[in-house]
Amino acid sequence: MGKINLLLLLALIKIGASTDFQTKCITCHKAEGIPMQELYKRYLVKYSSHRAIKAAMLKYLKNPSIETSIMPEPFINKFGIQKKPSLSDEALKKYIDQLVNTYSLKKKLYIPKP
Repeated sequence: MGKINLLLLLALIKIGASTDFQTKCITCHKAEGIPMQELYKRYLVKYSSHRAIKAAMLKYLKNPSIETSIMPEPFINKFGIQKKPSLSDEALKKYIDQLVNTYSLKKKLYIPKP
């Protein structure tokens, strides 16, 4: 019985974290018409590794500016620069991890076995 309760608790924590990411990030991006997958692809093309992508996203979110943005000038003219989120570094890192894990192209690759 104790194992079942622990598993349920862990599942709820995971769902809560995912919902938090949905609420804090994806909902606003959808409302603005900015697809998260396209943002991720842009970071992937420029930085290529997950480590570099996460570092660049964190740098931008800690100090949103034209200099730290990866978006082209027409995009910035249309949508502006994001306001600095009022989240801790730990929360930002958690959400960035979730974004990268959600939109990673590795999940979509199929490599047949020889």
